[in-house]
Amino acid sequence: MQHFLKLLCAMTICSSEEYFPLLPLAEELLEYFTKHYKDFYGIDYITSNVHNLTHVVAEVRHFGMLQTYNAYKFENKLYLIKNLLRQGNKPLSQIAKRLKEYESLDHEQFIDQTHSNYPYVKKQKEFSFTFQLFYFIKSKVRLIFFNC
Repeated sequence: MQHFLKLLCAMTICSSEEYFPLLPLAEELLEYFTKHYKDFYGIDYITSNVHNLTHVVAEVRHFGMLQTYNAYKFENKLYLIKNLLRQGNKPLSQIAKRLKEYESLDHEQFIDQTHSNYPYVKKQKEFSFTFQLFYFIKSKVRLIFFNC
């Protein structure tokens, strides 16, 4: 637990201008975290992302606090895009095909009806996207719409 808290404290320091004077401490915490990572999680779990942590403080010094240039707001979109994939190869063409499939649907035939009549549509909104579930007699199709 103490090991992970070092990472948490370092990221907190790097995320606020108020803590800018503590960047040398954040650097020490991240060095300790990466140096002892394998001791806590195993050598098989070391990735380039673990190594990249050693550069975070330098990036903060150069570009400013993490909040000014991070990609956190795009993480949810990445999840949605990954849900459009059916397998690991040719992801861009798969996404294009899923979007094309949606465009080619005759949306007029999918009207809200009672559950005893098929097909019917159930719309739901979560976070910054909307998805529709198209119910057929023995299956359902989930389509995701991005509200970008």
